[in-house]
Amino acid sequence: MGVKPVRFVIVGGGPAGHQAATSAARLGAEVTLVERDVVGGAAHLWDCIPSKAMIASGGAMAFVHRSSGMGLGSLRAELDLDGIKRRIAEIEHRLHHSFADLLDDQGVRTIAGTGRLAGPHQVVVDTAGGEEELDAEAILVCTGSRPRIPEWCTPDGDRVLTTRQAYPPPVLPEHMVVIGSGVTGVEFVHMFASFGSRVSLIVSRQQVLPNKDPEVAAALEDDFLRRGVNLLKGARAVGIDRHGDAVTVRCDDGRVARGSHALLAIGVIPNSEGLGLETAGVEVDRGGYVPVNQHCQSNVAHVYAAGDLSGKLPLSSVAAMQGRKIADHVMGQHSRQHRHLDYDKAAQAIFTEPEIAEVGVAEAEAFATGRKIRVTKVPFSANAKALINDDARGFVKIVSPRYRHRAGRLDRGPPRRRADRGDRPGGDLQPPGVRPVREPVGAPHPVRIDLRRRRVATRSRPGRRRRSRCGRPPPAPRSRCPPARRRPGSPSSWPPARTRPGRPRSGRPPPPSPPRLSPAWAR
Repeated sequence: MGVKPVRFVIVGGGPAGHQAATSAARLGAEVTLVERDVVGGAAHLWDCIPSKAMIASGGAMAFVHRSSGMGLGSLRAELDLDGIKRRIAEIEHRLHHSFADLLDDQGVRTIAGTGRLAGPHQVVVDTAGGEEELDAEAILVCTGSRPRIPEWCTPDGDRVLTTRQAYPPPVLPEHMVVIGSGVTGVEFVHMFASFGSRVSLIVSRQQVLPNKDPEVAAALEDDFLRRGVNLLKGARAVGIDRHGDAVTVRCDDGRVARGSHALLAIGVIPNSEGLGLETAGVEVDRGGYVPVNQHCQSNVAHVYAAGDLSGKLPLSSVAAMQGRKIADHVMGQHSRQHRHLDYDKAAQAIFTEPEIAEVGVAEAEAFATGRKIRVTKVPFSANAKALINDDARGFVKIVSPRYRHRAGRLDRGPPRRRADRGDRPGGDLQPPGVRPVREPVGAPHPVRIDLRRRRVATRSRPGRRRRSRCGRPPPAPRSRCPPARRRPGSPSSWPPARTRPGRPRSGRPPPPSPPRLSPAWAR
C-alpha cells in the first residue's frame, strides 16, 4: 500500500501561490489552487507588469529625446496610447497562460472562486456552480493586497484614479497630481514626466522615498526638478475636489495642487478580510497582516502565509521565494540542513531615471544599531560605460564593515612550541600566512612567501651556517634580547625561570636543555 500524498490547499494564485503549487507538486503533494481573479496574481499582473511596461516605453522616449548627445540628429518620439494598451494586454495574456499551463503540467488542480477557511483543516470555495469544501493537511493563504483608498477621497476611474486604473489612464493626463512619494509614487512621476505630462508630487515628508538613503533621494529630487516636476514637501493631502475636467488637491497646510488628474499612490492594504482566519484560530495584527516565523508559519502550525499578506517585503521575488520555502517545509525538506530567509539580503529596485537598486543594510540603519562602517561612494561620471551612454547621473555607494587592519599583520593564536631543527625547512614553526615552497634543485637557501606582506624571505638550511667568500664561517648573529638579570646569590648560568603572569616562581631550576648538535663543518 503506497503512502498517501500530502493534501495541500493554496488560496491565492500570485507569485507565492503558483511557486508553492509547482514546487509542492513536483515533490509529490496533492495540490489544489484557489484563485478569484487571475492566475499569476492580480497585484502582479495588474500592477507590477503594466507599470513596468509603461515605464519601459517612457524610458525609450527619454532615450530618444537625449539622443543628440550620442552624435545623432534630431529625433522625435510620439506616444501611442492605444498601442501601449495592446502591448500591456498581450503581456498579461501571455504570462497568465504560461502560469496556467505550468500548473496543468505539474498536475495542480485549479479552482476559480473565492476561498475561505471554515476550520483548521477545511477550506470552502465559492464558485459559479456553488460551494465546494476541501480537506487539507496544510494550507497556504497568499491573497495579496489592493490599493489603499483614504476616507477623504472616492476614485471615479476618470479623473481621480488609483494605481490599477492608471495602466494606462483613459486619456493622457495634461497635468497629473501624484499623492504619495513612496516607491509607487516616484515611479508614476517618472513615467508621466517621460510621456510629456506636467507632474506635481505631494510629499508628506521632507524628502521623496522617506525610507531610503537621503543621498539617493536627493539625486532623484534633482532629476525631478530638472524635468520640471513640482514638489510640495511637507504637505499631506486631506481632500480632492473635482470641477469638470479639473481636480484640486487640498493639503493640511493650506497649499493647493491643481491639475487635470489626481493619482492615489499611498500604499496598499492586505486582503485578509473574509478569509475566515479567525475561524481557524489564525492571529491577525492591526494592519490586517498575518505574523509569520522563519518558515512562514502562522500561530497555527499547518497554516502558512506569504506574499503581501505576511507583512514582509512587498516584492514579487520575495513572494516567490517564500512559496518555494513553504513547499519545502510542507513536504519535510527542512528536516535537513537549510538556510532561513534573510529579508535584509533581498535586492530591491525602483524603476526611475536614474534607476535605484539596493541590497543589504542601509547606512542610517547601520549607524543606528551602533555598527562601525566604512562608506565608499563612486560617481557614475567616473565610469566609462556611463559616459558612452551619455547618462552619468547617479553613483554607487558601498557600506562595508570597518576593520582595523595593518598590511602584513598576522592573526596569531596560542603560543606554539619550537620544532626540531630537522623537522622541515625553515626551522621554527612558520606563522599563519606564510606558505613554504618546494625547494628547487641547487637552490642555496629554502624560500618562503609571506602572503600578507607579499615578499619573498630566505632562510639558511637547518643545521648549517653560511660560509663567507673567504671560506670561513661568518660569526654567529648577536641576539637583540638584553642579557638575563641574575638573581642575587645564584650562579650566573641560571637566569630566572619564565613563568606565566600571576603565578609565583617555583624556585626550582629549569630542566636542562637538550644538547645542541654541532654543525656539519665542525664535526
